[in-house]
Amino acid sequence: MPKLSVVMSVYNSEAGLDKTIDSILGQTFSDFEFIIVDDGSFDNTPAILSGYKEKDSRIKIITQENHGLTYSLNKAISISSGKYIARQDPEDISKKDRFESQILYLEDNPDIAVVGSNYHIIDEKENIIETTNIPLTNEEISKNLIEQNCFGHGTVMMRRESFIKIGGYDENFPYAQDYDLWLRMSEKFKLANLKKPLYLWKRSIYGTSYKKRIEQEEYARIARQNALIRRNQNKEKRKNPFVSVILPTYNRPKMFEDALRSILGQTFQDFEIIVVNDAGEDVQPVIEKYDDERITYIKHSENKGLAAARNTGIKNASGIYLNYLDDDDVFYHNHLFLLIDTAKKNNSDVVYSLSYRAIQSPIQKGDYKIFLKEMPYANEFDRDRILIENLIPINSVMHKKACVEKAGFFDETLPVFEDWDFQIRLSRNYDFHCVPHFTSETRLRLDNSNMTFSKWQEFVETKKTIYKKYEKYVNDHPSLILLQKKSLADLNQMAESSMSLTEYLLIVREDKVFHLEQQVKELEKVIWKIKNSIFYKLYSFINDKIKKLRV
Repeated sequence: MPKLSVVMSVYNSEAGLDKTIDSILGQTFSDFEFIIVDDGSFDNTPAILSGYKEKDSRIKIITQENHGLTYSLNKAISISSGKYIARQDPEDISKKDRFESQILYLEDNPDIAVVGSNYHIIDEKENIIETTNIPLTNEEISKNLIEQNCFGHGTVMMRRESFIKIGGYDENFPYAQDYDLWLRMSEKFKLANLKKPLYLWKRSIYGTSYKKRIEQEEYARIARQNALIRRNQNKEKRKNPFVSVILPTYNRPKMFEDALRSILGQTFQDFEIIVVNDAGEDVQPVIEKYDDERITYIKHSENKGLAAARNTGIKNASGIYLNYLDDDDVFYHNHLFLLIDTAKKNNSDVVYSLSYRAIQSPIQKGDYKIFLKEMPYANEFDRDRILIENLIPINSVMHKKACVEKAGFFDETLPVFEDWDFQIRLSRNYDFHCVPHFTSETRLRLDNSNMTFSKWQEFVETKKTIYKKYEKYVNDHPSLILLQKKSLADLNQMAESSMSLTEYLLIVREDKVFHLEQQVKELEKVIWKIKNSIFYKLYSFINDKIKKLRV
């Protein structure tokens, strides 16, 4: 029985695969088995693997249909027999003393369950671009892990027994499965990294695709959120929590649970949650799953709308500050901490953070996937601009409960834009302090199932009502009046298009991208002319000479 099992999953990985395998077979420590899962490759990968298997009996090949990395790693480890498990990724290279160094460390430190190492980042020609400087000790890793992944996945060696005890990789995570594993491992075991770089991680010239990066970020967010919920179970409700988060909901129990979990999964935990069900599907079963005394559940006997639901929350809140979250949006893990930290440092009555607009597409009944993240909610606060349009999603705003005495409650006569109207009144009485970080997602869906974006004409009429309501603030400012007219005309155009807001936004975005591409093409022409000019060639020649003299 080998002491070490090395596991690797490959999918159409012919480029550089020979160097990866050679780096494993050439290790100074040789008592290992090398389990490679071919996850449905249709290039030359199977032939390469077959050739190596014939040469070295330590190699075991599992061939399967494409199931993804998480499933493949669990399968490889399930048939492994080593005391230790080492990861390896295709295209990357392990230095020849990697296994020897890591096994020696684990043997000398029986309390450590996982050990990785620093690593070199290399380009396609294997030139070192950068060397990482990651946390090394268990204490440093524990301190930083909730904010960032402290391990290069391919660098890691772990005790098989610990991996099995923790339940292996969670197959609900097609991405960030390693980050989720380290978070769970860190709750039961100690982790470490070796200072010496023992691994070369190849950075693709194509980088990570936009779609893949969004999915990685989302699954990392969920892993982080899950960890914080696990670590903060059984929190007792304080008589006077620092912040009350008001969470209205109506007929969206699945989305509601996502929103609720994003509150429970905060680094700052001195809060209460006021759930106001606006006469929709009962969410009591969802709330009971979490058995958290900080959640207060209130049900309206009839549907009264968002403004009334938020007002009910305000009247039942006991926090010094109030924050809001719609049941189809989410907070990031540091949302409350960053807002409260800014409020304390500046003695602010009102603070706000930045928010992504995340556009989702349906994948199956009740489930959605983010395919686009934009940054329209990254504006500096402006008392004049807020009279033109809503600048800040209500999820981003935190204010002292006492502010309601001056600003008043949400206007229950408004069918939409009630949050914008509320913020205008806040802005007439208080300064807004900005937290320059993205701490939440305001989500829109292609099937137009959002809490507000469904009735265009209500948008138009309500915007007119709000302009009329606050006309005294713009009457002496002709430029603001013109901007209001333009904003109303734009909204009318959107209403006449008979498209959903999400569809309209996507068309506008495509138009912007097209014009940007045209500008880039024109710029490329200019650059090409410059680079082929005699002056540029002369400059390059002289510059090269200077560089050589400095060496």
